[in-house]
Amino acid sequence: MKALGVAFNRDMGPAATRVYYGVVGSLLTDYQFQEAARAVLSSCRYMPSPAELLETGLNFPRQRSLPAARLTEAEREARHEAYKRGYEAMRAELKARGIDVDAIAKQMPADAKAS
Repeated sequence: MKALGVAFNRDMGPAATRVYYGVVGSLLTDYQFQEAARAVLSSCRYMPSPAELLETGLNFPRQRSLPAARLTEAEREARHEAYKRGYEAMRAELKARGIDVDAIAKQMPADAKAS
């Protein structure tokens, strides 16, 4: 958060930091947060909102991983199950916060759903 504050000339004191982590802290892993911060530093002209940071972070895998070609079949299957559990946990968290993911998905254009 400090790097974002410096880069965008914003005071990221304890209160601002709590707001950002309150939105993204339980939904992004440390790795996703770090990658989102790197991405917005190179692509945004203004300080991103917590929602923008969350959206950017969700584009990254939950953890840095080995290339799939180097994994055994059992490791690939375990990775798939872990991603599936992470996805289901994220949907449950959003649902607990009153966000209807299915309704949002129905409103998306068909070409956006495929990507």
